[in-house]
Amino acid sequence: MFDINPAMDTPKSIARDTGRGTGERESVRRLGSLKRSAKKIRILIVDDHELVREGIRAHLEDHPACEVVGEAADGREAVAKGKQLQPDVVIMDKMLPEMDGLRATRLIRETIPCAEVLLFTGYDSEETIRDAIRAGVRGYVSKSDMGNFLVSAVEALSQHKPFFTSKASEVLLKDFESGGGPAHKVQLSEREREVLTLVAKGCSSKEIAERFQMSIRTVETHREHIMRKLNIHCIARLTQFAIAEGLVRMDEVQRGNAN
Repeated sequence: MFDINPAMDTPKSIARDTGRGTGERESVRRLGSLKRSAKKIRILIVDDHELVREGIRAHLEDHPACEVVGEAADGREAVAKGKQLQPDVVIMDKMLPEMDGLRATRLIRETIPCAEVLLFTGYDSEETIRDAIRAGVRGYVSKSDMGNFLVSAVEALSQHKPFFTSKASEVLLKDFESGGGPAHKVQLSEREREVLTLVAKGCSSKEIAERFQMSIRTVETHREHIMRKLNIHCIARLTQFAIAEGLVRMDEVQRGNAN
């Protein structure tokens, strides 16, 4: 069992209470021997308590698909380690020294667009959840739910699928039903706005990649993130959004893009 309860557990108890039964460990090891050739999920753990990081690492390393490639104790270190290690998933605490987890999340999402961030925190107010989603978080798990959902959340995010536990899901549903929420207040990063501008002008991914000296895959990842953030899934509507935001003029749009 791996249960982080912000009201009751301490870092010491978290690190200690990560064991699995002998039979389950043996099953995991056998499964791991069959999957050694499979690509592992590269994970960066960010928390200011060393024993919490150790507990999370111990839990993840029992799963054959997971590989912890690094740890960070504050937000600035998280951004630096993210650039250095290029993880698939960052497990991020919210309350961090030097730079809070949401600010670190924004910087990681801007500089490493292929990485997904799983926020875990003892704070699950509606405001915290909305702020996290606006920052670019794609997974949100309360610390009290980590034992049940940690691995499932990491696996989902590694496939660029969202993962939210019940409290966060209720907030998202409420926002959707009311027609408000993060989707209507989303902020694109500066790079995303630049990519969107060129997409609206009719530039191809190759042309955008050459313009910004990045790979075509990185451009496509930026486009995917833009569409996901805005909940817009066709070029015509993206172009209309860019015009409405003043990113491009109508006479700069390639014919057909806005139709």
